[in-house]
Amino acid sequence: MIDSIEKGTGTLLGHLSLILALGAMFGKVLEELGAVDIASKKLINLFGVSKIQLGLLVAGMCISFSLFF
Repeated sequence: MIDSIEKGTGTLLGHLSLILALGAMFGKVLEELGAVDIASKKLINLFGVSKIQLGLLVAGMCISFSLFF
């Protein structure tokens, strides 16, 4: 039973580490290109200063979805 748990955990961590590494690299590319700043500023302008939290929330969701899918 221990062998089965170790094998399953190792496989899961192997897949997760690949996803996290690719996401981190893609996130760094987005940061270097300035895409994150542009998207955030456009959404803040769209929602206005009074709803800046909503603009940043939507920007964060869009950027994080693109990193993991």
